[in-house]
Amino acid sequence: MTRTRSSLAWTGYAAFAWAAAYAIGVRGYGLRLPRRLVIVPALIGSAYAVAHALTAYVTKPLDAFGVVHLRFDGWAARDQTAQFLWDLLLYEPWFLGFGVLVGLATLHHHLRTGGSARAGRRLMAITVLGALAITAYACAVVVARG
Repeated sequence: MTRTRSSLAWTGYAAFAWAAAYAIGVRGYGLRLPRRLVIVPALIGSAYAVAHALTAYVTKPLDAFGVVHLRFDGWAARDQTAQFLWDLLLYEPWFLGFGVLVGLATLHHHLRTGGSARAGRRLMAITVLGALAITAYACAVVVARG
């Protein structure tokens, strides 16, 4: 068991480096990169983060009200109410806020690097539609799996 814990210790540092690299890329350094190299991954990440939250906001209440049954395999003991409240009031608002803020920061980068307001609105609409499509797919998968 100790070997497993120590062999995965690097993952925390890797996650930090990954996040730092992302944060540095939307700063002034991002102005030196091709616009699409910054904008496309950021908007995909934005859509995914928003979809993560929306999927939980749809599926967890449906499970709580008995409309669907979600599987939580591998839990020795589970307090559903506590888990759902923790998830819906702490984790998911973070994902939703992160996704919205990344989307807005990307819009700012788009405008700052010469993009038009019209194209910016189009990018945001595509991102929102992408988040809704990912949410619909994820909800369908989660509900079908349950």
